[in-house]
Amino acid sequence: MARPSKLDSFEIKQILYEHFMNGMDSLPVAKITGYDIKTVRKYYEEFMEDVQKIANEDLAEHFKENRSRAIYFYDMRLDKLLSEENQLEAIISKIKLSNNNLKKYSALVKRLEQVKHMILDVFNLKEKVSNTLSFSEIIYVEGTKEND
Repeated sequence: MARPSKLDSFEIKQILYEHFMNGMDSLPVAKITGYDIKTVRKYYEEFMEDVQKIANEDLAEHFKENRSRAIYFYDMRLDKLLSEENQLEAIISKIKLSNNNLKKYSALVKRLEQVKHMILDVFNLKEKVSNTLSFSEIIYVEGTKEND
């Protein structure tokens, strides 16, 4: 049998694309349409490549947005903690000068230590997120491994 013309090829592609998008497997589609199974599989592979390309682009954008949101969240959290740290240090220095209310002083010092630990934790988390490979970088690295 001769190769289909460009117009016939376009029609075949449209028909098979509808079946593909409806989730039908290639073998039943070949039986229903009368097209050779190899032809159906060839087009299905093309459709799948297109779908994966679009999905990867959307997924890459999703990862990029989530990374940006996480970094923004960590920056906001760091700002609040650093502000609290400054306030606590100012209050502690005032109490230290007046030498009264030892109970309040020790509670504030304890809270200051907690805030400093939280600052370190948030900073470390932000650094991890910032240094994590993006989805597109992972795909690139995986692609170079396969080519080796």
